Amino acid sequence: MITINIIEGFAYLGLLSIATIFSFRKGERSGSLYMLDYLRRNEFFGDGDYEKFIVHMREEKGKK
Repeated sequence: MITINIIEGFAYLGLLSIATIFSFRKGERSGSLYMLDYLRRNEFFGDGDYEKFIVHMREEKGKK
């Protein structure tokens, strides 16, 4: 009986670990896609637009 409880506990921890890893990966992907969409909507893509983007982000951060 104790052995079964130990096996169930390890199986639960393993399943929880796997779910956490996949959830983290999915969240990272959706965050990256959101950021790319944000950059496209606000026209920050270009060779010399990095400085423009940084200034905009500082202004946005100051508003909140």
